[in-house]
Amino acid sequence: MAVGFLIIDGSFTDDAYLTLVYARNVATNLHWGVISGAVANTATSPLNVGLIAAVAALTRVSGRAHVVFALGAETVGLAMVFAWGWLRVVDRLCLPLAVAGVGVAVALANPLFLSSIGLEVALVSTALILVLAMALEGRPAWFGVVSGLGILARPDVAVFAVLVGVATPAVRRGWRRAIWGTLCVTAPWMLFSWFYFGSAVPDSLILKTSGPQFGAWTYALGPVMYLRERPLAVLFALIPAVVGLLSLSTWLAARATARGPQRDALRRRDPVAALGAGGLLYYGLYSSLNPNPYHWYYLAPTIALSACFVLMTGRSVASRARATSGLQIASVAVGAPLVLGALAVDAGQGLPWKEPVISTNRARPEDYARVGMELRARVGSAPVEFRPGETGTIAYYCRCRIQDDYSDRGLVIQTIRARAQRAPAIEKVIYELNYLWLDERQRPRPFDYRLYYHFGPARSPATWEVWSSWAGPGHLTLERPTRRLGNKAR
Repeated sequence: MAVGFLIIDGSFTDDAYLTLVYARNVATNLHWGVISGAVANTATSPLNVGLIAAVAALTRVSGRAHVVFALGAETVGLAMVFAWGWLRVVDRLCLPLAVAGVGVAVALANPLFLSSIGLEVALVSTALILVLAMALEGRPAWFGVVSGLGILARPDVAVFAVLVGVATPAVRRGWRRAIWGTLCVTAPWMLFSWFYFGSAVPDSLILKTSGPQFGAWTYALGPVMYLRERPLAVLFALIPAVVGLLSLSTWLAARATARGPQRDALRRRDPVAALGAGGLLYYGLYSSLNPNPYHWYYLAPTIALSACFVLMTGRSVASRARATSGLQIASVAVGAPLVLGALAVDAGQGLPWKEPVISTNRARPEDYARVGMELRARVGSAPVEFRPGETGTIAYYCRCRIQDDYSDRGLVIQTIRARAQRAPAIEKVIYELNYLWLDERQRPRPFDYRLYYHFGPARSPATWEVWSSWAGPGHLTLERPTRRLGNKAR
């Protein structure tokens, strides 16, 4: 993971840079937001921001907070915990050690995983495998704790936790301890967020479903969209999940017809099957909610179904001394080529990466970085509006007031009102409860400049030329709009 991080360093997706801005502000002045003086609540993963900020705060002994180094330390540390979780799972299922190696490699080499580093993907992957490990070990209280951490990493981890918990007899019997463990972890932050920010859940959950940005491509059809653009990378990213789906179907058929000792042996993998089923339910729920098909939204079901594939095809042994060779273990025989293919795709992007191998950004990070640094020299501390736009990388390098829905709470309130007005009755009640303490008097902040993105090469002299493999050539222009007071132009 350390080598992988060095390869992708500098190629993070734009939303990852938004996380880094949050973490830098928390580490330096305990400010929760993107721009100084404006509190925001658009960090989808408060746990991810908190961990990066905690490590970055330690690096301030050098004079400033090094959030990219902190991200690398967090990513490597989580990979180690992820591997530790896999060891506990295969030990409980009496599987050879090689199965754990395949499980870790299938996840960490996945182009989808590496293309999403900086977001909460490492946390979510680790939480999923620890939820499974605690369930298999029959520890309901610790099951609740790791489920709570997963929910703080990303709220929709609750889908997997509920299914795995219901499928595990020990967790069902200790359901009170499991719930208390979850509440002890999640309640403090959610109550604080509810009263202080005016929302128990991040505003990004609203923004990501506020309107289509990919034309006719919905979340359900997102994999097809990515396959059209990057077929080889997406193929090796999703094949483990497809194989996991087939493994789950085979296990369900065997579970329904087995009798006696064979049935008991299959029942031991009920939590594994529940984790894979969680991937299907997750995909179905997201398809009904229909957020924009951002590539990292597909990672949780991919990791869950990939784990299902590895664990369902791994051949049980009575002890490590009797473990069969790697080629005799189905998960190793199938997983090894998938890992090698994924690594070939990763290397084919060029070393080091200039942009994620799977991405929908309109410009490469180095282009946005150039815009950010030059923008700072041009506007100083003057506020700049860039909406709808990709502001994470520009805000990170500019260190100036880049305003959009993710940094300006006044703009978010407008979106919330519009969504609540057209929501069904039950959904409207949920909105009203979640935003019960929201200060709706907040208004959009004024700005002095407006930044625009335009597709295609510039026909006239442009401020900045940019390019990405997804959008092709484009350009950004900076304008100072005319403001009017009555009939007088200012």
